[in-house]
This record gives sequence, structure tokens and C-alpha cells, in this order.
Amino acid sequence: MKSSPSRTTFVPYPSNDVAHTINRASNEEVRDMKSAKAKTATAANPQPVWCHRCCIRIAPYDLRTVSHGKDYHRDCFAKLLNANAKAAKN
Repeated sequence: MKSSPSRTTFVPYPSNDVAHTINRASNEEVRDMKSAKAKTATAANPQPVWCHRCCIRIAPYDLRTVSHGKDYHRDCFAKLLNANAKAAKN
């Protein structure tokens, strides 16, 4: 005798409609977010940033520290703080 396959259905998302509205953004919200991303100048053409201490360009993916409106590599800023601490100590 052949057994018939079970007729269970798999539901990947909860069947509650409220959960769908809470977890998913509407099409208008998604469209607004995409248009806002496209309008930012840094996304299309990032401006080069130069370290104030060593005068070497800071890569866009590199970590940097901004202090008093000046950009520094993390290592350069640490050396600057160390030098300032030694000067203040003497």
C-alpha cells in the first residue's frame, strides 16, 4: 500500500498580519531611504581626508579620530596625546 504524503504546509512567516506591518517597511519608506542615500555627496564622491600630524591621507575605510576639528590617524593621535602628557608632566 502506498502512503500518501502528508499535507502539512510550511509557512515561513508568521500568519499574524500585525507582525508583517511591524517588521517590514512600506514601499514608500524604502523608496525614501534609497533616494536619501543617493543624494549624499560622500556616497558618490568621498572627499580625501588628510592627517593633521603626519600629512598622509587617511583611507576611507581606515579608523580616524577627530579632535578640535582636525582629523588624525588613530596611531598619530595616540602619539600626540603621549607627547602632550610628557610635556605636561615636565
